[in-house]
Amino acid sequence: MNSQNIDLLKKFDLAIKEHQLGNHEQAKKLYRKILTIDSNHFESNFYLGTLYAQSNNLNEALSLLNKAKEINPKVEDVHNNLGLIYKQLGEYKSAIDYLLKAIEINPNYIEPYNNLGIIFEEQKDFENAEKYFNKAIGANPEYVPAYVNLGNLFKTLNEIEKSEKYYKDAINLNPKYFDAYNNLMNLYERTNKEEKLKELINKSEIQFNNNSIINLFKGKYFYKTHNFKKAINILENIKFNKNEINRERSRLLFLAKCYDELENIDKSFDYFSKMNLVNTELANIKNINKNKALEMIDKRYQFFSNTEKGKWSNAKINDDEISPIFLIGFSRSGTTLLQTILRSHPNIEVIEEEPLLNSFLNSLQKITNNNFENLKKIDVNEISNLKKLYLSSKEKFVKNKNNSLKYIDKEPLNIIHVGEIVRVFPNAKFLVSIRHPYDCVLSCFMQNFILNDTLVNFLNLEDAANFYDKVMKLWVSYINYLPINYHLIKYEDVVLDFEKTLKETLKFLDLPWSDKILNFHKNSNKDLIATPSYDQVNKPIYTKSIGKWKKYENKISKIFPILNPWVDKFNYLK
Repeated sequence: MNSQNIDLLKKFDLAIKEHQLGNHEQAKKLYRKILTIDSNHFESNFYLGTLYAQSNNLNEALSLLNKAKEINPKVEDVHNNLGLIYKQLGEYKSAIDYLLKAIEINPNYIEPYNNLGIIFEEQKDFENAEKYFNKAIGANPEYVPAYVNLGNLFKTLNEIEKSEKYYKDAINLNPKYFDAYNNLMNLYERTNKEEKLKELINKSEIQFNNNSIINLFKGKYFYKTHNFKKAINILENIKFNKNEINRERSRLLFLAKCYDELENIDKSFDYFSKMNLVNTELANIKNINKNKALEMIDKRYQFFSNTEKGKWSNAKINDDEISPIFLIGFSRSGTTLLQTILRSHPNIEVIEEEPLLNSFLNSLQKITNNNFENLKKIDVNEISNLKKLYLSSKEKFVKNKNNSLKYIDKEPLNIIHVGEIVRVFPNAKFLVSIRHPYDCVLSCFMQNFILNDTLVNFLNLEDAANFYDKVMKLWVSYINYLPINYHLIKYEDVVLDFEKTLKETLKFLDLPWSDKILNFHKNSNKDLIATPSYDQVNKPIYTKSIGKWKKYENKISKIFPILNPWVDKFNYLK
């Protein structure tokens, strides 16, 4: 062996040691030095490419791993890692091809099966996701990550018992696997199973001493069981860093809610404000832009408020067709309460906040060339295809296929797209939930939403009030221009005059009364509620959310001038 090869081996041994010790920058330097000596050194291409992938330098990672693949195309790890990079890039077809190639090289290699399951779940191909997670378990019955991923999958599918079973299986296989505890605690907390949550917290504390994440769940447990001072004591003594920003958001939210329950308005409002400062940081990191949603609303408002009332084109509509039902309204207007009540009726299934309209809206945008004037010119075939597209999307999320059921698409801010919906489904029905504008906007400010270009408008009170004003102006322009079949439901009427309000709602839906509606809250913890109201739906009707704004009046009075026209329009008191 010549001196150059000896030097290369020494450098590689040193690089591997630095890599194993976690000294990644030093390891990268050594791998690069090796590649200046021998650009075809397989291991250095592979390990350096993997390190670049871990630091999110995906272009460098692809270059190095493709070079490693050229040097030795029969190493399954290379194909697996290339699959993961293409997954991160959103190039799912290439990702799937590389992962399948890794399995072809080594059918007993577990990770590609698991990674394929994750990709298929992200693509909403739940059947293939389950298939590949099970293949991973088939290759190794003790491969705990696949059990956790099956738990996650069934949680997404709202099959709570199955989700719980797989998380428990993971814990039994490896009592030190923290993700299984974390995800099961989250499942119990989200489905309001307080006793099971308490039991699991106690069990997890035996395995993981003084763990901040467990303490976060403990604080949530004490909040849910009305021991607010204990919850505060725990939550104020933990904190999460920037790598755990979602947990920090949750910690601040529950502290704010605890102080609200104790009527300490200053501290409560302070913690809600701190939470939204963290949310603002997160929105900036993710390049979330509130103006995109505002522009989307303004574009529709300009068209529908400045167009004379008139007929659409002469496209014929089949009146016998099944027309969809939409539950809409501003965020935090009571749509989740209505959803929970209505789904207790034996003839109703509510599809909760799924992207049913996405494909429909994207296709409509192409047909109209993003010009609302062209909505008037859509022909019969285009309307028929758009109908099929929406109904096909809906079919994917229907749990119980039954002609006697009425399916309600619940997505509050579909109120923005009523004009497009009615153009294609003129007989569609809309349940429109409203709430006192002060309460509605304040509640939006007090929620820890999953951030997007729309919901980022709720991170300060002025933005939230202005967004409410724009949405409601758009709604009024719709009802002034279009013959919309809608039924307005006040949150306060649901709470204060339950039976009368629900009977009127069911009449609008052409459904008879059912006494099961009276006990809606008793079955609410069987399903996972996707909205921030998940910890309220397992309770009977209560009134404390009505007029909550009065406690915070001196904190929110600056937004009253923006909202007062809507207070008057909807006949609320100031």
